Amino acid sequence: MQSKKPRSTSQSLPSIQAETSLLTARMEVSLSAQVRIRVEDIVQELRYLEGYDVKVGEFMFRIRPAQLTLP
Repeated sequence: MQSKKPRSTSQSLPSIQAETSLLTARMEVSLSAQVRIRVEDIVQELRYLEGYDVKVGEFMFRIRPAQLTLP
């Protein structure tokens, strides 16, 4: 008894070509916050950049040194 050799078949694979496109987009934030100073004085320095995250405990403003009376 002779064993049959497997028949070889050839198949061509599909070719893949990448396409690159430059698109214009517009993004909107899903969360926002308003920050207000609760004392009346002059802001001397903003210590944050708009659009960047602020961590707990970071100073955001520097106001003019003055005597403040807290209630």
